[in-house]
Amino acid sequence: MFEKRKPIYAGVTYIFDALNESNMAASTSVVTTIKKAKKKHYWIVLSVNNGDIFECHENLLTEFVKYDDVNDIIRCQYGTTEFDIGDVAFFDIITEGLDMMSESIEDEKFKELNKEVKTYASQLRDKIKKYAEISHHKHMITTISNIKHNIDKFYEKEKSKTSQERESLIEALTKAAEKSIIKKEENAEEEFKDMMQESGFYEKFDNEVKHYMFSKEDRDTFIDNALDLLEDEFPSEAMIPPEKQYRCITKGDIEALKKAAAKALHSNNMVFLVGMTSGGEQIAVCVFDISDFDEIDKFVSVCYDKWEDRNINYYTDHRIVMLSVPNRQFDFRNDEEDDYE
Repeated sequence: MFEKRKPIYAGVTYIFDALNESNMAASTSVVTTIKKAKKKHYWIVLSVNNGDIFECHENLLTEFVKYDDVNDIIRCQYGTTEFDIGDVAFFDIITEGLDMMSESIEDEKFKELNKEVKTYASQLRDKIKKYAEISHHKHMITTISNIKHNIDKFYEKEKSKTSQERESLIEALTKAAEKSIIKKEENAEEEFKDMMQESGFYEKFDNEVKHYMFSKEDRDTFIDNALDLLEDEFPSEAMIPPEKQYRCITKGDIEALKKAAAKALHSNNMVFLVGMTSGGEQIAVCVFDISDFDEIDKFVSVCYDKWEDRNINYYTDHRIVMLSVPNRQFDFRNDEEDDYE
């Protein structure tokens, strides 16, 4: 029987990413855990190698006893190549082109040649796809901060400091890094609000919501008007993340979106989603009942229409944005119908 995985503890040193599944493996082999991250099963860690502080899944951490007794860690680069999903798509284009050509070929010899080339292209495409998937990192990690420079500078002056004091210094610098991240998030939120105001969308959407809440407009009419505004007036630049690393969509991002939508629906709100297809079409959807929750998955599939394998991160310039609007506590249509009964 397999042994149950041991829990991860703060302040412990671990081998990092022994299976070479992340983009950080080349620069970091050993980390010290600082504390649990906000996301479940994730930890904020400090790289022993270069002082990078980043957030990683606990599955990337392997326990060992003493760092001094561990030799340099050499990972096997299992089949890494420079193939990517774009190369796979290229062979799809070739196959489609050969299909179109076959209809206009009259010579039987050339038809047979066309068929053979198409078969070979399809087989080569399937081979390359495997390597493209292997080459794509399972875990994409972003450095929160690098404190090596700060620590080295500190120890030049205070070489007699104890390990406990060193840990205190690391903790203090980590908090400073976290404050910096919060500040960035606050700035991004302010930029988003400014963008909404300048576009004129916010005022129009807000007026539409107020009209629905305090008039006899039925919900279907409000939803139609709101969707028109989202598709025609919502600024597309507001869907572009300010930081490039946030343009990489993961399965976790979709789960977080669905969780936020479910919370809004259970709080008696209707949920609006606005996004952009790979062809540049701006689209929107409304979900006002939990029974229609699967519409969210359908909308994600339409916006991220080239995301074939959900186990591989998907790059997009435009992320889906969610808005929620309270459901009116009463429906004027029902009141009016009751008057005639």
